[in-house]
Amino acid sequence: MTEKQKNQIEQRAIQRLNKTSRVELIKNIGAALIALNEQGWGQIRIVNLLDEVQNVWNETARDEKRSLLMIMEEETGIELKESESGKSYHEVDYLSGRATPRTMTPAEYFYMQAQQRRWLGTLALASVFLSLYRLHDWGGTRLQRLVDRVNEIKAENKGNATTIRRKCHDLTGVDIVQHLEIFN
Repeated sequence: MTEKQKNQIEQRAIQRLNKTSRVELIKNIGAALIALNEQGWGQIRIVNLLDEVQNVWNETARDEKRSLLMIMEEETGIELKESESGKSYHEVDYLSGRATPRTMTPAEYFYMQAQQRRWLGTLALASVFLSLYRLHDWGGTRLQRLVDRVNEIKAENKGNATTIRRKCHDLTGVDIVQHLEIFN
């Protein structure tokens, strides 16, 4: 396989991950904002929360040895697990800070991308939860109730990111894609 072919494979994998990331972020952050709106949160509180969500993503982007899940557990004592398998981030090298940079084969790269996609919803919720903890001192019980409601909202909307984004905007007056830099 030529270097050009390897680069093309990597680019396709990155594009697929970016598209999946966008969908998972919209579904999970949007559903969380809908749930908070149901609890009486208005536009100003939601915008302040989204500003902190962006700060959390910026913070994790600056230090590749500390994942968002690590930071959340360090600050709150709460460990979020991957929703489908219940797997701990401690078992995943790139989330636990144990990954060492190296050149990967195309097959290894696709496998890593597939594994990352499984964690995107959990990472999106972790950004909201850590923000709620930092701004409003939310603990495990309130966060668990929010997780339950987020899952209900996603199910009610059949996991459709476009529907959740529109509903979030209609209820809160905030378009998360326009507000958060992580979508740019």
